[in-house]
Amino acid sequence: MLQQQRARRARFVLDAYRAIGVDAMAFGELDRQVAAGLRPLPTGGLFSRAGLRVGVLSADLEATPPPTLEGLGKQAAALRRKGARLVVALIHGGTAKPLDLLAPGGAGIDVAVVSHALHGMYQIQHAGGTWVVELGTQGKALGRLDLHVLDDKLAFVDVGGRGQQQSALADAERELAALDRRAAEAGPSLAAFYARRKGELDAAIAAHRAALAAAVGGPPARVSWLENQQVLLGADI
Repeated sequence: MLQQQRARRARFVLDAYRAIGVDAMAFGELDRQVAAGLRPLPTGGLFSRAGLRVGVLSADLEATPPPTLEGLGKQAAALRRKGARLVVALIHGGTAKPLDLLAPGGAGIDVAVVSHALHGMYQIQHAGGTWVVELGTQGKALGRLDLHVLDDKLAFVDVGGRGQQQSALADAERELAALDRRAAEAGPSLAAFYARRKGELDAAIAAHRAALAAAVGGPPARVSWLENQQVLLGADI
C-alpha cells in the first residue's frame, strides 16, 4: 500500500513538472524507489533559452559507484561538442560532496544545482570554476538563479546579496501578513507579544528594503552577472 501511495504521489509530481515546463530533473534514492512503471522527465539534454544553447546533465552522488570528476567532465565536453555554450549539472547528494568533487576543477560545468541538502542557501558558492546553488527541502521553495549575459560574455560575477535580500524581504512580508491575521483573532493576553513581533518585522522589512535600494546599481558596466534567490511557495503562488 505504501509503495502504491508513493507511486501515485510521484506520478502527480511528474505530471505537475510537465505542466509547468520543467526541462530536466536529477534522480535520487527516493525517486529510484518509485521509478518503475512511471514515465520520468529527461535527466539531461540540450535546450535553448534566450538564444543561448544550454547543456544539462545530471548526477547522483549517492549512487554506486558514485560519479567522478573525470566522468562529469566527459559529459560536459560531449554537450559542448553538440553546441552547448553553457553547461548546467543537476547533482543529487547534498552540498558538501559536490563542492569537494568540483573543487579540483576541470569538469567544464558552469553551474551546478545541488539537492538533498538540509536547507536551501541563498548564497552562491564557487568550486573549481563552477557556480554552485542549493535547493530548499521538501518542495517548499522555488530556487531561481538569473544569469544576465552581456556582450555574449559567459564569465559571470555574483552581484551578491540582492537575491538574498529579496527572498528575506518576501519572507518577512508574508510573516507580517500572517501575524496581522492571527493578532486579530487572538485575545488581549497576546496583544503585547504580537505588537513586539510586528515591530521586529517592520524593522527587518525596512532594513531589507534599504539594502536593496543600496544595491540597485548592480555589477560593473558590461559584465555578465548572476543572482540567486529562494522563492517560498506560499498560498499566494
